[in-house]
Amino acid sequence: MGRHKAVKNTLSPFEWFKHVTEFKTPWDKFSSEQQKSFNIFILNKVISMNQYNIGLVNEVQTYQVPDKHVYEFYLKVLPHKKMFNRYIKSSSEKPKDEVLLHLSEYFECSKREVTEFFDLLSIDQILTILKMKGLPEKEINKITN
Repeated sequence: MGRHKAVKNTLSPFEWFKHVTEFKTPWDKFSSEQQKSFNIFILNKVISMNQYNIGLVNEVQTYQVPDKHVYEFYLKVLPHKKMFNRYIKSSSEKPKDEVLLHLSEYFECSKREVTEFFDLLSIDQILTILKMKGLPEKEINKITN
């Protein structure tokens, strides 16, 4: 098998990724504390940063199996090599809370629901809604910039 690297009490998502790909560390080599800190959601996110793994991760997420089994599955399926997956950050800025509040009042829904469709609104539509609500131009500029 591959080389096994000494591990610390908690591992970052990228360290877990290295253990499942580059080091091929068996699950039983981790302490119970390390195993408890394992977060399959985050590991799935890191693995899916490679576009070729998105289908695999999507399939794995449809099943509810113990962390150990998911880790061991990835250990067997992913190639034994050093890999780099660029971390993909959100490209859009999150809207200010005040804007969400005004939009949720206008649409009569929760701020969470507004967040879901916020990207579908143009800046002109948002400005029009804020003006219709009677907000002064100075306040509109403050909360939208």
